[in-house]
Amino acid sequence: MRIGLAAIGRSVGGPRTYARGLLAALRALPDSPEIRLFADDPRALGAIDGEGVAVPALRGALRPLGERVFLPRLARRLGIDLFHGTKHSLPPRLPCRAVVSIHDLAPFRAPETFPALAGAYLRRETAWAARRADAIVTGSEASRRDIVEGLGVAPEKVAAIPYGVEARFRREPDPERMARLRTRIALPSPLLLCLGTVQPRKGQREVLEAFSIVRDRVRPAPGLLFVGRRGWLSSGFEEAFERLGGEEVRWIRGLPDADLPALLRCADLLVSASRIEGFGLAVAEAMASGLPVLALADGAIPEVLGDAGALVATTEPEVLAAEILRLLADEPRRRSLAEAGRARSARFTWEAAAAAHRALYGSVLEA
Repeated sequence: MRIGLAAIGRSVGGPRTYARGLLAALRALPDSPEIRLFADDPRALGAIDGEGVAVPALRGALRPLGERVFLPRLARRLGIDLFHGTKHSLPPRLPCRAVVSIHDLAPFRAPETFPALAGAYLRRETAWAARRADAIVTGSEASRRDIVEGLGVAPEKVAAIPYGVEARFRREPDPERMARLRTRIALPSPLLLCLGTVQPRKGQREVLEAFSIVRDRVRPAPGLLFVGRRGWLSSGFEEAFERLGGEEVRWIRGLPDADLPALLRCADLLVSASRIEGFGLAVAEAMASGLPVLALADGAIPEVLGDAGALVATTEPEVLAAEILRLLADEPRRRSLAEAGRARSARFTWEAAAAAHRALYGSVLEA
């Protein structure tokens, strides 16, 4: 079985983390398939010698051209048996069976949170890939239902395979690394953390508005740290940041990936107001790190978090602020949520995800 995985290596975010984790775990399986990784930067995804194939123009505005021109040719030349597009799209004229990962249906369910042209492109490519694929992978039953209902796909065509959490998040980080991180970016205590590319769907503006209420009611005020690059339509958050920021609020637009486990251990609460998550890697990584989580009960988050975290039904600032205040005032509950999160996160491993993907590949090729 020779599998072609197509991924974007230079774009930070969930799809890259998914592709990197899946590649490493597939490679480690006892019955590992032969893998060729098609990417703009294979080494950024962990490709080893002979495994990665650099694909020109597989990002940015030229990505569609790269997919249509180079990927089918590479798949044919390398004798690929099954092609797996890991980010919502498949090229035309593939000479083999095809699987596509559709992580969520945000461009369909929340089109106002995407630029008009980008949203139209994503909707078209996602719908086309869903029709073209022999099978579809997504990270949760919630996302699977969205795909079946929203794209009119046969239920048996869509596999819900929970994604994994890298082992580094479960390990205790080096205390010296944590100390250096605290000093380097002057982390306050207590610390609220909000992770993710800054864009309307991720809810950073709502978190900031809620924090402005928290800050007025608690003295000394906690700190709030946003970590995430500037995404599309980020101006609403940036305006709110200028208006509601202050010395307690910081925004780091780029954090070395190696520092993320230590940062999660330095924080006291992860606050997520993200909508339509297909899995919620940031939430799962926080759980594995023993960081209590407060999140919006939307998409896959209730499925992933279960009773191991706190959920709010809305991101209305008063509602979100009230729950933040309750958690900050209740250290025993935070400790309980941290322990429950660690235990629950144990079910989310890349080893299990890779085995399920491997079985799916086999069933597609046997069909």
